[in-house]
Amino acid sequence: NLYLVERGYPSELAPNRDVGFMVHGGLFGNALYYGIGAFNGVPDGNSGDIEVADNEKDVAGRVFALPFTNTDIAALKNFGFGLGASYGLEEGSTTPSFSTMGRQRFFSYRSGAGTAAAPNVTEAGGHVRIEPQGWYYWGPAGFYWEYIVSSEKFRRDAGAVHNKEWFDNKAWDITASYYLTGESNRFWTPPAPLHP
Repeated sequence: NLYLVERGYPSELAPNRDVGFMVHGGLFGNALYYGIGAFNGVPDGNSGDIEVADNEKDVAGRVFALPFTNTDIAALKNFGFGLGASYGLEEGSTTPSFSTMGRQRFFSYRSGAGTAAAPNVTEAGGHVRIEPQGWYYWGPAGFYWEYIVSSEKFRRDAGAVHNKEWFDNKAWDITASYYLTGESNRFWTPPAPLHP
């Protein structure tokens, strides 16, 4: 849901694109949406196409509830909240790097030959992402938020010394919008002008 030119920082901690299969749909008159799938798995903020380097896969799922969508409570019809999560194994994969909205890199894991003088860091196994999210739209006003935790195991090789450690990266995003000309504000729906 992009109101602005750039995506929020939570996009840096989730896959941009990945290949796999997914089952999704809506229940209870679309008051509950679900999706679950299996994918090749990519590092945070990256994209992937068909990949045959390993057999490890990611499992990802999401549920999103609109508890008042089928009621007569107009002020709450467009209130929703949900949770997305994924788990996978990323043994030996390329480590992610993170950039500002201006595409300037501000963090990357150490990359070297793996010697004491030039240590190297690689992904070393488990990777868990958890992302609560929500929105509220009423009349011309809209509010969207998300928070993500990407917890991953990394390995540092520095000559004869090998360390493994879990790291948590976190990001959040809040977006508010208001149509000054009074159109109805909705998630995933472009504005329909009241007076073209």
